[in-house]
Amino acid sequence: MRHLLALLLCLALPLTASAWEAETIRVVDGDTVVVRKTEDGEQIRIRLYGIDAPEMAGPEGKSQRYSQSAKVFLENLLPRGSKVEVKDVEIDRHKRTVAVINSADDKVVQEEMIRAGMAWVYPEDCKLKEICDPLRELEHAAMKQKVGLWADKEPTPPWEWRKSKERAR
Repeated sequence: MRHLLALLLCLALPLTASAWEAETIRVVDGDTVVVRKTEDGEQIRIRLYGIDAPEMAGPEGKSQRYSQSAKVFLENLLPRGSKVEVKDVEIDRHKRTVAVINSADDKVVQEEMIRAGMAWVYPEDCKLKEICDPLRELEHAAMKQKVGLWADKEPTPPWEWRKSKERAR
């Protein structure tokens, strides 16, 4: 199954997508990492394609439940200095590279985050069917097994949590 998902992932990326090697510098939160390109040493902030993890503390100082767990889980997947393969998907409205990342042990990072219940499939951004459908299946399985954030009766997706914070301002 894993090899099939990896094959589908490769086929799903646009023909213009490029894959490149990098080294993890730091994990920002549960869906964002900073890496250094192996080729030229350039540092790039990457948003993980297709997922949305619980929000870390913003200016008001409040974090969403499970945000720290998601960050720590991602740090364990991508420890500082680890080698990764980055497959560009797009540049988002914040000028960040949005990509699929494979860890040094060839795990698709997005799949691992969803499987562990540390993130949601982000419906607004997850449009590539070949990538997003398997992620949705993993999310459904995590939900059924009540792992991670799915242990809560009604976990609040980050996009709803952000909207409630904006309304409160």
